[in-house]
Amino acid sequence: IFILDMGKPIKIYDLAKNMIRLSNANVGIDIVGLRPGEKLYEELLYDTNNAIKTANKKIFITKIDKGNIEIDKYFDELRECTHNPDISKIKEIMKKVVVSYKEVKYE
Repeated sequence: IFILDMGKPIKIYDLAKNMIRLSNANVGIDIVGLRPGEKLYEELLYDTNNAIKTANKKIFITKIDKGNIEIDKYFDELRECTHNPDISKIKEIMKKVVVSYKEVKYE
């Protein structure tokens, strides 16, 4: 997996303000909160400490440690779910693959 050094994190709100300013657009920003499926942060699936440097100082290479996960088995199960979609079954499989997954309850 290639890891890109994107620099320091920035707020989406600040990015939006800059994009509007740079485009000379006359638009506002509505803050609507998180929508279903959106996340506040990205989980890393790799160890950044063991990343290998490349010729480009902003690009690194690493390998995912699969541990005991037999990822192909889960892909096969998900592929089967596409023939007769069952949302609860898909979520059940995804929770096995992405162990940090937490379902958000909307009321």
